[in-house]
Amino acid sequence: MNRISNMQAVSVCVLFLIGSSLFMQNPGNQGADDWLSVLVAWIAYLPLLLLCGRLMKLCPAQDLIGILLKVMGPWLGRFVGMLYVFYAFLIGSMVLRNFGDFCQAVSYTDTPLLVPILMLGVLAIWAAYAGVEVLARTSAVLFVGVMLMFVVVSLLGLSAVKPHNLLPILEHGMLPVLKGGFTSFSLPFGETILLITVFSCISNIQRGSRPLLLGVGIAGFLSVYTSLRNTSILGSDIASSLYFPSYVAISRIHVGEFIQRIEGSSATVFLCALFIKVAVCLLLVSKGTAQIFNLKSYRSLVLQLGLLMIYLSTFVFSSLMQMIEAAGKYYPYFAFPFVAILPLVTWIVAEFRFGRGKRKKA
Repeated sequence: MNRISNMQAVSVCVLFLIGSSLFMQNPGNQGADDWLSVLVAWIAYLPLLLLCGRLMKLCPAQDLIGILLKVMGPWLGRFVGMLYVFYAFLIGSMVLRNFGDFCQAVSYTDTPLLVPILMLGVLAIWAAYAGVEVLARTSAVLFVGVMLMFVVVSLLGLSAVKPHNLLPILEHGMLPVLKGGFTSFSLPFGETILLITVFSCISNIQRGSRPLLLGVGIAGFLSVYTSLRNTSILGSDIASSLYFPSYVAISRIHVGEFIQRIEGSSATVFLCALFIKVAVCLLLVSKGTAQIFNLKSYRSLVLQLGLLMIYLSTFVFSSLMQMIEAAGKYYPYFAFPFVAILPLVTWIVAEFRFGRGKRKKA
């Protein structure tokens, strides 16, 4: 079995979570209080994060579908596993569509939507076929570049920050913040459950929850900071009306007449994060399908499933506007069973079947 280090796992986790959510408009945007919604979602997900770590300890060296088969049995486990395969397949398609819409909106306006989607999709197919170890090593390299760009852009952006744009805080009360937090809870933090497929390959699986906590912690900080930066630079009205507020906010940054037009760095970060996210989703879909149908190797499925994911992304939404609307109104309720209810039920059954037995042996 492929083994990865804790730092490589953290890299995958951070890039997976910041994916599209860090650069696209937050579907639960609450104006000047958007950063509070992200903060609430980040804190609210911590108990479920510990639950994921506990599941990995109860079922060591098992990926998500393997845990479901072990805990729920072959029949129910396969059924729930198929639901998660569909969930990951849909997320991968949506992320590919994010990239296609981004390219059409900001630069390649006359390029067919399929072209950028196909380019990213082929890269994801290659990474998923190569396996977890190659994907993790690639993430570790990209992570260094992404964090370096993030720090440089943040320092350069200090001159464009206008703190008064963050006021007033809680103008409309706490309820809108909680509603926005529910959306951010499902997208992106709830998607962490899919990362068990990668974290099951950590060298020291008994400490698998530590890199998971660190990765979500870094991703949460980056998300809160990005929301604060975008609102403080653009203002709440403009930031909430844009599809890609980070790209526009960074385009406003300039130091004298020398350093300006650095928004290309955000596009690079966007591409790196989306590449890892799509590859992880495709890896889970391929490995999960192979486990459900008792196939010897998942690699024979990667190309076909990857091409299907690319195909679905071209019509999963009719427009960028429809995607933002669906992500804010319907997606949180669709995703909640996958990110909260099913993991909680799985943990309860796993504790009953394996936790008590281990304590008795001890």
